[in-house]
Amino acid sequence: AAPGSAGGVNGPPAVVSRAVDLVLFFCIWGEAANLRHTSECLWFLYHKMMEEYAGCEGYTQTRSLYAGHYVDHVVSPIVTILQKSMKSKADHQEKRNYDDFNEFFWSRSCLQYHYSTSPPNENGDDVENNMMRPLNSETANSMSISQALETAPKTFLEKRSWLRGILAMNRILEWHVVTFYLLAVIAFSRHLVWGWVYSLQVASGVFWLFNVLYIIWDLIEVWSVYPGIQLAPTSICGSVFTLTARFFILSYQTLYLMWTFGPKQSNNFGIVADSSFWWWQYIWLSVLCMIPYLVRCQMY
Repeated sequence: AAPGSAGGVNGPPAVVSRAVDLVLFFCIWGEAANLRHTSECLWFLYHKMMEEYAGCEGYTQTRSLYAGHYVDHVVSPIVTILQKSMKSKADHQEKRNYDDFNEFFWSRSCLQYHYSTSPPNENGDDVENNMMRPLNSETANSMSISQALETAPKTFLEKRSWLRGILAMNRILEWHVVTFYLLAVIAFSRHLVWGWVYSLQVASGVFWLFNVLYIIWDLIEVWSVYPGIQLAPTSICGSVFTLTARFFILSYQTLYLMWTFGPKQSNNFGIVADSSFWWWQYIWLSVLCMIPYLVRCQMY
């Protein structure tokens, strides 16, 4: 192939590369059938087929596989495994679903399997045999991905409860709780003729709500995945530290907010200060607590 071309496609290298990526993925997705529910599997196929495509680059293609080769040797064997599992009469704790098949591809070990049931061929120098050569991390005796999926264990252990629905909709629920609180503050402020300072102090209670909801979602998530999930010790320590720190901050937020609406002059922890002082302590602590929340919002 000429410089700046890929498989006979001419143009700037960056444009050609993106075009090849898109065309290959849409070719995979277009014939994927129910594999579209297993996004990780699609990306595995894309990774393997792009690697094979790159290995064939520079050859003059004189022959193509028959029209149904991809469906017969790649899609159908995997879909057959999915159908067999979905039709199983076992309970959900033993029955593998799409989550289990997706989680199979979370490990780098999946790269040792060949994407097609057509066995790799280590012999031959022409393009026909080069297309079937073992890819990186594979051998001539590598199992196909459909064979590996057939013997893969169940990894996603689901707990059936209304709490799972709450966890799945936590952002929507959080939005409704927070907006209801702020709108209620505005309504009471106008009806009871609060001053703007007092209204602002009451509205700042939304930071306390954010922290409480964050803790609730984390606790529900821990309940939903324990003990079926396998976590590294560092992940466990990080989760425990986060929850402990949140509880600690919530305790002080509660105290500071309570003292904000207490007597104008009060002695707390040996500190004599007015309500404004405690409100500002609450604000600085809440801003510190909101930083991870804002970072996570940006990530999503």
